[in-house]
Amino acid sequence: MVNLHEPFLFVPRKSLMRRSVLICSLLFTSLSLDAAELAGDAAIQAPSTTLQTQSKKPAAEESAASQSASSHTVPLQQPARANAAAGSHSSATQMQAVPDSAIAFQSLAQLDEMVALGMSSLALRLLDDEQKRWPEYSPDWYAFENKRMVLLADSGRWQQLLTRSNALLAKAVSGKQITERISQWFIGQQVVAHLQLKQPEAALQKARLLLWNQPGGVDNAATNVVLRQLIVRAYLQLDDVIDARKALQKYQQDYAATNIANGEEWKLLQARVLLRTSRYKEVISLLADSSDDVAKALSMLASVRANPKAAYSVVKAAEAELAANERRLKVKKPKADAKPPLSKNEVWAYNYVIYEREQLMHHRGKACIALERMLALGHSANVLDSASPVDADDLWQLYEAIGQATGNENKLLVGDDAGWGSLARKIHSKSPIRASGLYAVLALNAHAAKTRDMAYRELLDLVSRNDNGMEIISRLYLDSPRIQKLEMLPEDVRFRLVDYTLTSGQIGLAARLMLSLQEPPEDKNPFAWRMRKARVLVLEGDYAAGVNVLRQAVEKLTKLDSAMLDQYLQVVFDLQAVEQHEAALALFALMKYEWLDAKYQRELYFWKAESNYALKRYAQSAWLYLMSARAVDPTMSDPWSQSARFKAADALTKARLFDDAYTMYDELLAMTANKTRRTWIRQAMQQIELLRNAEKVAHAAKS
Repeated sequence: MVNLHEPFLFVPRKSLMRRSVLICSLLFTSLSLDAAELAGDAAIQAPSTTLQTQSKKPAAEESAASQSASSHTVPLQQPARANAAAGSHSSATQMQAVPDSAIAFQSLAQLDEMVALGMSSLALRLLDDEQKRWPEYSPDWYAFENKRMVLLADSGRWQQLLTRSNALLAKAVSGKQITERISQWFIGQQVVAHLQLKQPEAALQKARLLLWNQPGGVDNAATNVVLRQLIVRAYLQLDDVIDARKALQKYQQDYAATNIANGEEWKLLQARVLLRTSRYKEVISLLADSSDDVAKALSMLASVRANPKAAYSVVKAAEAELAANERRLKVKKPKADAKPPLSKNEVWAYNYVIYEREQLMHHRGKACIALERMLALGHSANVLDSASPVDADDLWQLYEAIGQATGNENKLLVGDDAGWGSLARKIHSKSPIRASGLYAVLALNAHAAKTRDMAYRELLDLVSRNDNGMEIISRLYLDSPRIQKLEMLPEDVRFRLVDYTLTSGQIGLAARLMLSLQEPPEDKNPFAWRMRKARVLVLEGDYAAGVNVLRQAVEKLTKLDSAMLDQYLQVVFDLQAVEQHEAALALFALMKYEWLDAKYQRELYFWKAESNYALKRYAQSAWLYLMSARAVDPTMSDPWSQSARFKAADALTKARLFDDAYTMYDELLAMTANKTRRTWIRQAMQQIELLRNAEKVAHAAKS
């Protein structure tokens, strides 16, 4: 059966993914699936083995361990088919020898170790391999499926979690292959996933259905607690503050006399609801004893909203936390008991406190600095009040307000673009925030395209001087509705953004920018630029566009030097790596042999042979390997030639041209001194004899 008694947090295993990641806006709460109860459920197929927990901890430690997704350590045993053949059941608490096992680890908990090492994809692949060895819908199979959901949640693969669980719920026959309570467990995971994906309507609908279908009693009280908290969070995401407040009040009435849910996460959820309903004193009182950084930032924000004029000390406290964090980051070997550095989300939270207070006090310059810092952190989660997001458009508005105020102070007229530009250049160094404001006004409002381009360039130059300033520029220029199309930005600005998006791993954005640039920058080598553009498009998966760029770059050339050849071939190799062999062969064909010396000719023959081999054109690939082998050394005895001939012999074998393949292996055997390679050649020749005989037998059978 599914154990719905005890909720636990989805806590990521990586130390870098600290608890603050969890409490950005949601409680990553789940309902634990007990494999031992699964094994006893009459509605599920009989298990091949009895699944038990392996833990031998004292009771107190067991309780603490239940807060982790790894609390149920389910050992691997022989698959049901192996046990059935043996006619016996093996012990669930010991690792059994599994001859056909694709992997070797002792328990499902070791998958958590892979996640902790950053190998979540490997963990899921290994889980796939092992799960297939158990009968579908058996308790053993469900134990793996439970672990899959936990791993997907730990690695933030919420859409995959939804897709997988939806497919299971649609396919499994209710009452025969899945029980109602197991179905409820999967739907509970879906509620969390919908909230993470900002789909509160779907989360609310499923959470309500689960709550209504739960039987009463002490056994299900903890489950109801979790569901009702998730419902509150869904209301907050929907900006339905009234219903969130009602749900919170009803929750408090029902559980005021119990200790069923008094953890830090619940206090933070209460604080967010209270903050949204302007109950600032209650927030401050609720979080008074908390040392959690998000809780402190929430309390500070409540103080700011309650009385911004009196919140100067609050801003100083937030600044002190950020300064202390900067000092911690500079310590190369921190003490074991030292406070760890703040997460990005916590840094964001303290900066948001400063930003909101300075906005309320109309201190636009200070608010602008705090907002720049938040945007420099990238797309960090809003861990405070979900009704108060900030984005690049907020920074544009601040810049414009600062610019307009600066222009008015200096009696500049609207439309006097030269005057605004002159003032911006004059204060460029001494007052960068005010200069940024002037440039923003010009970038968005100047009449002449030349003036707008200048303003975009100067704004980039100023803002990029900040810590992670190009991230701010990327957000300003690529994430805001103010920039309706990339062509609004001057080409040299887009070139800078290409460089930044590539170095920061944003290949999709880099490809978009590349496609908007038809010609290379003046200071760049045109051919090298086009090769770079083609490679970015290939990396993004737009193979046709990448091939088109390569074709256009080469078709009109009369020669290619070695540097150009290397750049061109690198992109073609990328195409081969993603199995785009027809495209690769077409691009190889554009290379004229008169452009190439003997060394490049033999490489070209070899790589063309590789693509033909991948396309199973074995005879053609064998011929090309031989051409490569003799391109430089007519005796075909140098190391390159020998390697090419090995490949050719293999291709001939695949083409079932056994006589030619045997002859080539025999020649290689005569010139090879290495014992290991000689052994390998003899084995290959023996294989050819086996294949020959098998072919004769098959032919005789047909006759």
